Amino acid sequence: MDEPLCESKLYMEFWSAANQTNKAQKVAQLKSTVEKMRPANRDTFLYVILFCNKFVKREPQNKMTTVNMALMFAPNIFRRRKGDEEEVTIQTIAKMQLHISNMVCLFENYEEVFE
Repeated sequence: MDEPLCESKLYMEFWSAANQTNKAQKVAQLKSTVEKMRPANRDTFLYVILFCNKFVKREPQNKMTTVNMALMFAPNIFRRRKGDEEEVTIQTIAKMQLHISNMVCLFENYEEVFE
């Protein structure tokens, strides 16, 4: 896909949500941003979240915690458009940590974000 699942035009809004330290504000901002996604992207994103949660529920057997699932999926879901890749630096790694926190928040609050 040339365009990431969480569309490039919304990258900065997801980034802004990732910087929220207040959980309620973060959830509200993620919900607002998700609502701006194209319906096909939003539906696919919800499916990915639900799929990952099935694994997380079986964490004792498969060792896939919420954080482990976020580590696997965040780099692919929250990225810039193809061709806009940044050089891997300490700053880009730090940015990805924030996007991982978004994924964890989405896994834990998907019912509220996608209602």
